[in-house]
Amino acid sequence: MSRSIQLSAEEIDFLSGGLKALYPSCPTTDSILRKLDRSTRRITIKSAKAKGRALQQLVCEQLSTLLHLPWGEDGSPIRSREMGQAGVDVILTGEAADRLPFAIECKSSEALSLPAAIAQARHNAETGSLRNRNWMLVHKRKEWTEPVVILPWNGFAWLLKQRDP
Repeated sequence: MSRSIQLSAEEIDFLSGGLKALYPSCPTTDSILRKLDRSTRRITIKSAKAKGRALQQLVCEQLSTLLHLPWGEDGSPIRSREMGQAGVDVILTGEAADRLPFAIECKSSEALSLPAAIAQARHNAETGSLRNRNWMLVHKRKEWTEPVVILPWNGFAWLLKQRDP
């Protein structure tokens, strides 16, 4: 069984020093020290953008399958926004936007600030040509087998009404 705990940098240093002093040549110590070392490394910007891009493309592909609409190319009704550009992560136009009027924000991270992510999704839903759309947040973590969707209650109610008017 695997469990997660949060430790400060000082606590990690304390544990590492103690393990090295008490059990200097133990395979279990070596394994734990490697895991502690790995936990302190930050993901590179390039890797973070690749993770985000992969999630955006997965969402586009899944929406394309569900809506039976093409995705990817410039004229397609479902597109992934290029990394680093402001606005929604998944661009829905034409029939896709009519059938799913949501501003979609994608987050692929182990640590998510839910209030900040919701604020960003809400801001994207209230600005520009997307004004008055519902917002949808798609979140993926490494240990999850699939992303989860977070949306406001009125967006959920809208989806239910589409199924059973």
